Amino acid sequence: MQTKDTSSRLNGLLAILEWLDATGSATVGAIADKFGLTPTQVVKELELASCYGIPPFSPDALLDIWIDYGQDDPPKSGEKLSRAVVHATLGREFASDKSLSPEDILAIGLISSTYESLPESIHSDVLKSAVTKLLSKVSPDLAVEVESPDLITELLSFVESNSVLIIDYFSANKDTLRHIEIWPLKVMMRQGHWYLDAVLADTNELRRFRLDRIRSVERIGEVFDPTKIEPNVFRAIDDTSAFNAGPDSLKVTIEIPGSRKWMTEAIPVIQQRKLPNGNIQIVIPVAGTFWLKKFLLKVGPGVKVIAPEAYVQLPQEIATEMRKIYTASP
Repeated sequence: MQTKDTSSRLNGLLAILEWLDATGSATVGAIADKFGLTPTQVVKELELASCYGIPPFSPDALLDIWIDYGQDDPPKSGEKLSRAVVHATLGREFASDKSLSPEDILAIGLISSTYESLPESIHSDVLKSAVTKLLSKVSPDLAVEVESPDLITELLSFVESNSVLIIDYFSANKDTLRHIEIWPLKVMMRQGHWYLDAVLADTNELRRFRLDRIRSVERIGEVFDPTKIEPNVFRAIDDTSAFNAGPDSLKVTIEIPGSRKWMTEAIPVIQQRKLPNGNIQIVIPVAGTFWLKKFLLKVGPGVKVIAPEAYVQLPQEIATEMRKIYTASP
């Protein structure tokens, strides 16, 4: 069987490694016959696999695979190549029946509980199959309670009925409570939080609202026509990121110390590159200075705003504000 692409080649290699993990050793010819490859292909795949491992990728962290050709030089093909013996020791990290740690079990419990808390209308066969396979690895008595927002079921019904809503929403970007008329389109979970994608009724622009920041929801008794929504809005809904930048957002370029790079994992980053001095330069969408100031304060010393020009002095302004607060404290 000839591998057609990277994905099928990887799946074939994983199958070989799993079989070798169970058998310990086998001739190149036996592996070739079992997996429909030529002896030359088997050797090529195993030589590639011997470079795989886990961090820090030192010699002792790589897959232990070696081919015994006897006293002969490695043959390129033929009967001698088929008789060569492959030995493999994959270790616990690569074992097919790896035992679960307490952290693994807790994670599976959280996944299961979250799935059970979802409304039946957004269950899928693929999701159900995945959860079932995970649960087969743990005790049937495992139970973890997970809270889900009370609004989910109600909002799903509003999405289904195309109901026009008015919500009171706390904007973390601007530190304000907004009264907004919306057309709800989709309820989803992203990066551990529940969100509602909706169109602003007055501008037909897409916004993503975090459910735990919605203070109230009012159904005003009207319905909207989905055909009046621009097609690009529905394409944007498929975006897997948690933050959906609106048209009023600015792209802000910031330089942060290299030691604070981990902080970029929790924010939407448009561009990122490492500078010669070791610092990290990022470009992020910003809808308001309130959130940006909090982020700069968390980064701490060494942070710089490169652009736009109106924001360049923000770090200094924050430092001045903090000094005033501490000076005024008794």
